[in-house]
Amino acid sequence: MSKLRTTRRRLSFLALTVGLVLSSRLSSAQDVATEDVANEWPALRLGIWESVSRRVLPSGKTKTWKARLPVCHHARSIFWGYWGLKQVGIGGCAWESKKLSDSTYRLRTRCDVKGGGNSEGLLTVTSQDAYELTITTKEGKQVTRGSATGHRVGDCERKKGAEGHDE
Repeated sequence: MSKLRTTRRRLSFLALTVGLVLSSRLSSAQDVATEDVANEWPALRLGIWESVSRRVLPSGKTKTWKARLPVCHHARSIFWGYWGLKQVGIGGCAWESKKLSDSTYRLRTRCDVKGGGNSEGLLTVTSQDAYELTITTKEGKQVTRGSATGHRVGDCERKKGAEGHDE
């Protein structure tokens, strides 16, 4: 009887979680225009983007990585990531962008991680095809710093009936 009750609770939790995720996706798709009015994202060109990112770990070591990302629907998705060291929980992340000048934006990220996860960065758009970013991430008492540069390297491939993955 106890195993059955535990299984039912897990299934109920799973159903609730799936329902919340689907509900948030549906409402966020409907609220995109409202969110974008409050946030001012840079007018970068759509296409294939390459970036080089660096993060200075609390130990002082530097981690560098490269990425290639198709950005075919919303340029703001370039900046939808999390720079922290901890795993993001079920609550996900929320992103904000505020235009400070013609080419400078303040980006903020709040993520569901144990102890809290927040990032704040300064984005400089050098052209519609390039950017530079410096970022500081705080997870509880732990602070990491990072930077990234990115540039557009090509156009998105258009396949008949295909949808992109950036939202």
